[in-house]
Amino acid sequence: MVASLHDALVSLFPSVDPAISWVLRNDGDGDYIAQWNLDSKAPGTEVLAAAAVAASGLAAIAAERAWRDAELGETEWQVARHRDELDAGTTTTLSADQFAELLAYRQALRHWPAAKAFPDGTSRPVAPTWLAATRPPRA
Repeated sequence: MVASLHDALVSLFPSVDPAISWVLRNDGDGDYIAQWNLDSKAPGTEVLAAAAVAASGLAAIAAERAWRDAELGETEWQVARHRDELDAGTTTTLSADQFAELLAYRQALRHWPAAKAFPDGTSRPVAPTWLAATRPPRA
């Protein structure tokens, strides 16, 4: 997906207020700049197309980081519970193998943004199969 014209302009001019810097219109053939209120010349089609692609990449990176952060957050309680159970000397809910798999998954999540395939969501780290059964249903 390529970002919108608005997103492309915001990426090119991050320090200006879009509400007063330009007016965009769409007459059925796609968005275009109807009014340009900045002192600089309005960017051309090629620059806008490149900015839209770049903005799309930034959006994909942000989305993958948000997914990764959510996965880490959703598994933190299991790590804490396991460590608490060990400290208390009680039987652990997770087996030693499950805990090792969980830690390996969490480490893969931390390394995900540095992977060559990032931010391709089809190449995400894969959670242990048993993990889904421990999560509450998602709304």
